[in-house]
Amino acid sequence: MFNGCRIVRRLQFELGAGMPGTDEDWQNPPVMKEILDAVTNEIEAVVTRTGKELWRLTFPDYYEEGKENTPARIIEIVCHGTGRQYRNCFLNRKLQFDRYDEVFPLAAAQESTDTCLSIILSRLRSGPPAEKVWTDRYIEYLRTESESLIRRILDDREFDPVTELEMLDGKDYFTSNIIDMFIGCASSGKRSDAVSCLMDIKHRRFQTGGRSKYIL
Repeated sequence: MFNGCRIVRRLQFELGAGMPGTDEDWQNPPVMKEILDAVTNEIEAVVTRTGKELWRLTFPDYYEEGKENTPARIIEIVCHGTGRQYRNCFLNRKLQFDRYDEVFPLAAAQESTDTCLSIILSRLRSGPPAEKVWTDRYIEYLRTESESLIRRILDDREFDPVTELEMLDGKDYFTSNIIDMFIGCASSGKRSDAVSCLMDIKHRRFQTGGRSKYIL
């Protein structure tokens, strides 16, 4: 049904009723593995239970190309993109979040900034917490792409920017330079809700005083 379909951008999988707050929240339907293998374009997988989102992950696209190794006349299959590696993060049809995190260095080197932001933000929002080494790696990448990140947060119509900023604050993302840049962008975009949140974070984390130059 989904084999070779490049139109699908998001798939939602509904889990049966279970015990909230347990490892069952991180389960995935067995069919997820087969569907993701069939869809090679970038796709977002969302897992819900009784209509409530539990977690979501981004799986980048990939394609395979046959190249002839002359003069041996051997056809080698070359895979482009990290989508195949991310789709291999299953064990007995169950997604292994630690394996998913371990693929990120390849994604950072090969995938677009937008794809990497999708991978990181989805991973940090929900699901079992990543190990500290990978959380730190994700935060390090976000700091190098701060301008792209704030534009994405302010332009995103699905996620509340204040919630996103508070999530980043909880991950110790902000530095004094980054938060000033974020405030400037939010103020230019006339996002008073984001400016107010960022000013609170700045005051709490960096103990600034005096009257703000930004107009809410």
